[in-house]
Amino acid sequence: MPDRMQYSDIVNQLTESQARLYAYIMSILPDPDHAHDVLQNTNRVLWEKADAYDPEVPFMTWACGVARNQVRAYRRDKRRDRHILSEDVADLIADEAPFEHTNQRLNALHQCLKKLPPSQRAIVDQRYGPNGSVAQIARQSGRPAASISMSLGRIRKALAECIQRTLAEAEGS
Repeated sequence: MPDRMQYSDIVNQLTESQARLYAYIMSILPDPDHAHDVLQNTNRVLWEKADAYDPEVPFMTWACGVARNQVRAYRRDKRRDRHILSEDVADLIADEAPFEHTNQRLNALHQCLKKLPPSQRAIVDQRYGPNGSVAQIARQSGRPAASISMSLGRIRKALAECIQRTLAEAEGS
């Protein structure tokens, strides 16, 4: 049984790895809501298996292995949904999604978020902050939920295009 200090280290590493872990899950399961659900399940499993963690193994290697298994479980549960990638295709993507590229994409995302107008950035911060939801933003802003969803869709599209441009520019340098 790990001592209190080992649990504290795991909590710290888990907290610090959330963005990279989410990006890794998104590389395999590209729907943000589904990826968020898998991230939550991954966090639960990582905590439940904290006593099995070997500090000699890099934390992200262990965490991504757990995440990959959680994506498999999610796909198995949602197999009837035609929008979910087959296990073979998702495994190929996971094998080709090294952490370095994830970090590059995250850095590009951070750069692109800074370029958003303040009103759009506020919507993103509210939606992806703790307990954020479209319904909550709609209530707070006095706008219809459908309008908020449409705005988020346009913002996501703009961010995806910005990320692609930023990565292409980085490759060209």
